[in-house]
Amino acid sequence: MTTLDQSAIAKAQADFLAATPVKEEPQTPPESAVTPYPLVSVGIVLECPPLRWRVKGLIPARGIGQIYGASTAGKSFLSFDLAVHVARGAVWYGHKTKAAPVTIFSLEGQEGTRNRLAAYIAYHGEELPPNLSIGTAPTTFYKPEDLEAIAASLPDVCLCIVDTQACASVGLDENRTDDMTLLIEGCKQLAARKDCFVLLVHHAGKDLTRGARGSSTQLPSWDCCIEATRNGQSREWKAVKVKDGGGEGEKHPFRLAVVDLGPDEDGDRITSCVALPDGEAVQDEKPLADNQRYTLDSLCAALEAAGADSVHLEDWRPIFYAGHTADKPDTKCRAFDRGRKELVSRGLIFVTNDYYSTKELAGHGQLPDIGRTCLAAQSTKQTDGHGQGSLDPVHLSGLGDGGLSHE
Repeated sequence: MTTLDQSAIAKAQADFLAATPVKEEPQTPPESAVTPYPLVSVGIVLECPPLRWRVKGLIPARGIGQIYGASTAGKSFLSFDLAVHVARGAVWYGHKTKAAPVTIFSLEGQEGTRNRLAAYIAYHGEELPPNLSIGTAPTTFYKPEDLEAIAASLPDVCLCIVDTQACASVGLDENRTDDMTLLIEGCKQLAARKDCFVLLVHHAGKDLTRGARGSSTQLPSWDCCIEATRNGQSREWKAVKVKDGGGEGEKHPFRLAVVDLGPDEDGDRITSCVALPDGEAVQDEKPLADNQRYTLDSLCAALEAAGADSVHLEDWRPIFYAGHTADKPDTKCRAFDRGRKELVSRGLIFVTNDYYSTKELAGHGQLPDIGRTCLAAQSTKQTDGHGQGSLDPVHLSGLGDGGLSHE
């Protein structure tokens, strides 16, 4: 066979193979990296058990919420009263409760907590329920390591009260949405993990009509939100939000009863309060006038500066004068005397032997100094551009209740 013939044969074989389709082995498609979103039928949803309540129509068994109010509104005493009722399974302001363990994280001060417990026992004449526990060590409700420690100690299916929200969110800016989201998510995780309800006790903002202090992301996040307010001698709590219950919008008056716990080592009386329903509350008391509000705020500042539950007239006076916008000392003096007299008359402050307090104690109610000559205190006036002067650097909010604040 010639060379030409061999080349022709090789070409013919190549052409044949090229024209024959190649049989490919089947290939397994790669697994998807996306996890499908879980969907269930409506039938399965309808078979789910109904919502469980801790306080019927108000606070669910699992979720997160808030009770807020201004200083002296009584929110801490109100939340403690709620805690005892839930621990006992007792009806609270007409709402049935399901008995459960209750843990109170009292983060603002151990001494005030001790007084609050002792006052409740003394007033009601009975021991506190054994399923009520207290935590006073500093912690947060957003740091993973703190949440782990809390979850390890917290009873399952409980009510967890955190007093205050500010103490539980140290390191966060309450006005920033991102920061408050960290706290909210931390509380949600804890509620889901322990099948419990986390109730945060918080301060109201400077403008009481705008709700709790801080970011507006708070209210939409709560399953329940309660506002505590004070107007004159009357206090009231209102269910601002109840996500899935019928209690939203209802209001209940309450009062604080002062309890004498005996003398301290110096012979001074130790007092605290208990929250009680108030069937005789005055519902339509007039709001405070500007001078009355400023006078009350300056007293709160003086009490905080003194670190006591009462302050002498002449220790209060310079704080009032320092922020008042009047140019003449005698004008400030008249405003000071008028404001004090009006507040005592309305039952917002109390006085004995020239010592003033926001708490009603035995023997209070007289005004022995009203007729005296005013003493013009010398102080530097600072105005904030809104009428009365600023009382900084003494802060008027966040007063502890170790004998002073009606939180």
